[in-house]
Amino acid sequence: MELGIKKLNAGSIVFGLIALAVIGFITADIVIKFQGLYLILFSFAYVIFPGFMLLVSLGQDFLSRYKKWLFLFSFYAGFALLVIEYFLLNLIGFLPAIKVLPVLLGIGLAALSWKRIRSFNYKKILSYDLKKTVPYLFLLAAVMAFSYYYLLKTAPSVNSNLFMDFCYHMGNVETLTRGGSFEDIRVMGMTFKYHYFMELYYASIRNVFPAEIWNCVFRYPVLLMSPLISGSIYKLIRTRSENRIICALVTALMILFPSIDPASSLLTNHVLTNINAVGVALPPAVCLVEMILRSADKKGFKYKDLIVIFLLCFVLTGLKGPFAMAVIAATVVYMIYCSVTKRDVLTNQLSIFLVLIAAFAILWFTLLNAAITGSNISGPSTGIFRVFDFQVYVPQIVNWQANTYSSAQGLLYIPLNLIIFFGGAALPFLAMIVVLITGIILKNETKRDYRLFMCAFCAVTGIVFDYVLAVAQNRVYFFMFATPFVYLCAFEYIKIIKVRKKAIQIIAGLIAAISLGFSVISAVNAFRKPFFDTPRGVLTQGELDSIAWIKNNTDKDALFAINTDYPNGNPYFYSGMSERRYYLESYRYSQNSGKTINDLSEQAKINAQMFNDDSSPEICSRIGVEYLVWFNEGGSTEVLDKNYRLCFSSEDVRIYSVK
Repeated sequence: MELGIKKLNAGSIVFGLIALAVIGFITADIVIKFQGLYLILFSFAYVIFPGFMLLVSLGQDFLSRYKKWLFLFSFYAGFALLVIEYFLLNLIGFLPAIKVLPVLLGIGLAALSWKRIRSFNYKKILSYDLKKTVPYLFLLAAVMAFSYYYLLKTAPSVNSNLFMDFCYHMGNVETLTRGGSFEDIRVMGMTFKYHYFMELYYASIRNVFPAEIWNCVFRYPVLLMSPLISGSIYKLIRTRSENRIICALVTALMILFPSIDPASSLLTNHVLTNINAVGVALPPAVCLVEMILRSADKKGFKYKDLIVIFLLCFVLTGLKGPFAMAVIAATVVYMIYCSVTKRDVLTNQLSIFLVLIAAFAILWFTLLNAAITGSNISGPSTGIFRVFDFQVYVPQIVNWQANTYSSAQGLLYIPLNLIIFFGGAALPFLAMIVVLITGIILKNETKRDYRLFMCAFCAVTGIVFDYVLAVAQNRVYFFMFATPFVYLCAFEYIKIIKVRKKAIQIIAGLIAAISLGFSVISAVNAFRKPFFDTPRGVLTQGELDSIAWIKNNTDKDALFAINTDYPNGNPYFYSGMSERRYYLESYRYSQNSGKTINDLSEQAKINAQMFNDDSSPEICSRIGVEYLVWFNEGGSTEVLDKNYRLCFSSEDVRIYSVK
């Protein structure tokens, strides 16, 4: 392979060594302290290897056309295969075979393609210039270091402040690790249908290696997310410039400092901690966009690409459904645009659209369930805005309070909203959109830039969907999807603007200066306070001791009941941290599996009777509850003391054995 070592200068060597040292130190620390070796072995042997062999089976033409994307495509193709294998094995009741099947599949694909493998020109496919790799290595080191910083400051130990969602995801991992009927460990009898594929990934690791859930949720994202998110965004920005250093800086800015409000820096905090799988969901969205925009070039697209497009959309839907919805919507707009300006590629794009819909529908109508959520509109829209009733979610700087406005009032807040969430990229992005729209209206384009238009469609789609499809804070997932494309458009505006008129130069300079100021504020705020480092989520020592007792002294399949669905304001902490099943720990997220509070009202009534009714022994025997966890909220323990044996006691918690 052509390494290009002779091209390395002293500066490249120094920066390269610094980057490798940072990457090596963080990797070694997580491997030594937090079972990081399990993640590395699993990712390469069980995911990347079979994924790459699948790509090899598509031929050298595919590998050559997408050689810069091979690592990402291999990972997500292998990810999709892993998910399919997991559900098929669970369906036939042989989930333990996940220990060997992915590796055997990779070997089988290699055997089927052996003649093709021997004839490949790997020098052409895998060659790279080491000097050109240094900016990306430095970017990767920065993202890993920042993620490591967030990880340590957010949740260095089980005694830390924990955001509720972390414990929810820990419970998801435990549910999926168990497999079987997918009974939610937090609500007995409820089928878990909110299938985060990220949790399924961790569950698969735990079925192969003895990995702790805590390490999966809190430590592994540093190693797993960093190369995926930095590589995908860097490649996206690189399509607009040959200057790798500038592209690395823009990518770092996008990933690390997108918001001027530390309390609403949702992309930074979600990406760097990978909470809700955002850090691993954005890369397949970018990969899909890359493949879709190539459909505008008849030579750059082949129908075999549809296989990879299906797998990418399949994984993306399971990781983050809103991202998949936004990609599909942007594809429709792109298809319409190309049908008007370049009709000979319409068949390609129509086939892509049908494949995207198929991948989305297969998951959405089988394994997933649309959450039933309420609306936070502060008031009804008035006048003509009743027809366009949407919400604008505007955080207040430096605190957790936020206001959600209906369209009548919120229309004026949209520019402010974009600045808050996109920081320094907001104004250049808006200016670039005006430039693009003006070019279409005046029809003065000498050569249409289909790549730029597709990215602009993605950015606008995410922003529009944020206002018309989602409610409350969940809406910002669409903003998260839009962020890479907003930054690309902003970067393009800064790059292409060439003016001679003094007035335009002044306006352009003013926009750049204001944007730089927003970026500086974003960078400062990113270090001030991680999003999840909040007062809520603090467990007392008595609670921590009770959870430790449950984990160390009870059977893995034991069924527990707890006397409140919101102990100390911390739902899901007991199930997530003790890794045990509960009759009804909390129904806060039950709507994600298709249930409402009314559906669970009878179960809540029965749960209460186990703690305060004389029929408690009969109920526990009928249901199969083995332990009762009484959290101190001022209620009486008379029924428990009379009928059951006290196993554990602290100031906050008592645990009784039914047997």
